[in-house]
Amino acid sequence: MPAPARSAESLQEAQHFLVTYLKENVAASSTLEAMKENIAEFKRLAPRVIITKCIDGRVHGSKGIGYPPTTVTFSRTEGNKLDTSLRNIGFYQRTNGVVVDARNNTSGTPALFMALAHTAKLGHGCAALGGDNEMAIKLVSEQAQEVRAKYKPEDLYVLYGMTNTDDMSKRLYFPNGTTLDSAEIIDALHLQHPTDVFQSDFLQQPIDDIATARDTQNLLPKHLLEGTNAPLYRDLRTAISMETYLLREISKIERRHGANNHIFNEQVLQTIGEKLGNVSDLPDSLRAPLLYQTVWNIAYTLYQRNWLSTMNAEERALHLEHAETLVCYGDGFEVLSRNRAILVKTGRGDDTDALKVAKKVLEHNREVKKQNHPPIVHINVEVADVPTSWNSLNDQVLAKIATMELAIGEVFGDDVYLLTTYSLKELKRFYPIDLHLDADVSQDPYHFPTNIIGRMLPSATNDVELLVRQRKYTQEMTLGS
Repeated sequence: MPAPARSAESLQEAQHFLVTYLKENVAASSTLEAMKENIAEFKRLAPRVIITKCIDGRVHGSKGIGYPPTTVTFSRTEGNKLDTSLRNIGFYQRTNGVVVDARNNTSGTPALFMALAHTAKLGHGCAALGGDNEMAIKLVSEQAQEVRAKYKPEDLYVLYGMTNTDDMSKRLYFPNGTTLDSAEIIDALHLQHPTDVFQSDFLQQPIDDIATARDTQNLLPKHLLEGTNAPLYRDLRTAISMETYLLREISKIERRHGANNHIFNEQVLQTIGEKLGNVSDLPDSLRAPLLYQTVWNIAYTLYQRNWLSTMNAEERALHLEHAETLVCYGDGFEVLSRNRAILVKTGRGDDTDALKVAKKVLEHNREVKKQNHPPIVHINVEVADVPTSWNSLNDQVLAKIATMELAIGEVFGDDVYLLTTYSLKELKRFYPIDLHLDADVSQDPYHFPTNIIGRMLPSATNDVELLVRQRKYTQEMTLGS
């Protein structure tokens, strides 16, 4: 069935939407590139982490636990429904990638697995589960139990939990039944502002690390946490720098058994530490990271609550409910902001169930907030390194995109505007490509026209040529040409 006729203006609007989207991506990925040393230090201090969650755009990324983009591996399925049998090769490849990485790079620290459901009180809960919170927690509890049975605890430490999409607070359940609940700690300690998580002297004095101070524009810590545009949460460079600094400092405090803590609220650390102390099988190497991510989540929750209190009714609705404007299918979308896209991962056997839910959510969003262009789907394939030959480009990127396009066609039909890209795992920059190397631009009006591999002969395909084209694309998007 051919795509419905669309006006030239409608298709141009889709292109304009994606140009803005890609420019934002280049800016964010440039920050990741500039902060690669900070991220490398963070990874030396943190466990390798894999998180399974829903495709819901409100539970996107790792910002809520203070992990920089590129430091967490995600699996995403509708409602976090997951086939945990060994038939699901894609899931176990992701999980084993994290486990093997931990064995070789974080010796003595197991990888950390978190299966997360989501709920809400002000907004709606999980659309894929009809808002059934009992079913949501049951699914992740069973998932954790089944995954735990397949791995040694020294290789993979398995938790499950619940995220409240209203304020991003998290509750984690440990194997012996202990719970670690950010909202519960906030209530118990009567915390009201993210600054309450820190000591007063720390907030009032310059940061004592020269590199961190430079990356945060020499602002006092209290100024990093002030207002709805608090740099700690709204500026990527500041966030990455402070994430690394705070994890490093909390790791030092933990090694000193709590002594010489000049940064964090003692009551907060003590309360979290007591909870972790009740977990009989918790490896010592995971205490500091779990302390850190809980402290961060408490502060982030308080920021979200305070921000929400300043919003008008329309802003609150957009923040609390689904407001995604496109579907992202594949990997590498971690630098997108919350609620920007519905996120569907590959490798679950049959992706069409998740894509059908994504389509339904997007259609609803387009009714609430009109879009004059066709529904937009972004397909991205993530690779570890720049392909070095035609064969590697074909096998690692083009064949995967072609397969994913079949699934999109199955669910969306012809009435869809496609952006197809690849990205590097450590950079998260989308490079638009077309499956046909002999075209400078796509001949399909429903496909984003930029093609960095256009007119590139297979015999001339190599990493040097691709690097040149990647740099040219980046410069053009940065300069706005």
